[in-house]
Amino acid sequence: MQQSNKRIYLFEVDFFRIVFILGVLANHTTTLVTHKISTHSMPYEILMATHISLHFTRMGFMFVTGLVLFMNNYFKPMQILKFWKKRYLGVLIPYLSWTAILTGAENHSSLGDFLENWAHLSVYADNYYMYYILVTMQLYLIFPLIVWLLNVFCRIII
Repeated sequence: MQQSNKRIYLFEVDFFRIVFILGVLANHTTTLVTHKISTHSMPYEILMATHISLHFTRMGFMFVTGLVLFMNNYFKPMQILKFWKKRYLGVLIPYLSWTAILTGAENHSSLGDFLENWAHLSVYADNYYMYYILVTMQLYLIFPLIVWLLNVFCRIII
């Protein structure tokens, strides 16, 4: 099967990105609103049902990220270090910078306290809704292995 050099662009991916972004915004909004409502009320139960039903956006974003990653890289020869350098420079620096900015907006008793909090948030991404970026970096880490395994699997089957 010969591949053309022309890149494939799926316009449907843009539509799904919009749907997922709106879903994430709605999910985060319902999180903030539920904290202001009595937990033993009908509005709270309705809002929580809406909130929980919007969790599909996490998996949707990850699927779209993987799909686009495969579409852009599967048929190219994999140069692992070049792949990681491109991906991590584009994601890691903004991630660490924004984590530092958001951490700096909090009150800290000392520089050591700030650095400790920043390091924790950078590693665990358990605040500011930035865990998706950390998960994406984990996908980047194992992506060359996934491509290699898929190639081995396809050779066995075909």
